[in-house]
Amino acid sequence: MDFAKYEALGNDYIVIDPSSTGFVPLPEHVRLACDRHHGLGGDGLLYGPLPAEEGFRLLTFNADGSQCPQSGNGLRIFARYLRESGHTGADTFTLHSCAGPSTVRVLDVASGTVSADLGVASLDSRAVGAAGPARPLLREP
Repeated sequence: MDFAKYEALGNDYIVIDPSSTGFVPLPEHVRLACDRHHGLGGDGLLYGPLPAEEGFRLLTFNADGSQCPQSGNGLRIFARYLRESGHTGADTFTLHSCAGPSTVRVLDVASGTVSADLGVASLDSRAVGAAGPARPLLREP
């Protein structure tokens, strides 16, 4: 199986390009690939690029096989992969995840430095699925 593996700020992700392998990202396949003892090992798996009207689309998975809407480090890793694998030569482009579009910028090709615009953070309890009444999540135990 063809794959790439990258690390960003302590998170390591396996990148699988559907154009170069028959890997299907079923939960049990993702769990096995991310297993650090019996698989490739990783905090998660990035699957793409997938068809998109603009830019590139990816699916992000946690090591337990569940789908993750978005990972900042995952977006940065995937942007670097797209540049290094020749999918794009652009410095700025759009990545589409389950959380929506994000603009990524390759700041330095040689070092692999990439920034990702994740939008505005929300401290609203409803935005993060916190239990209890709606409230800003400030100074909570």
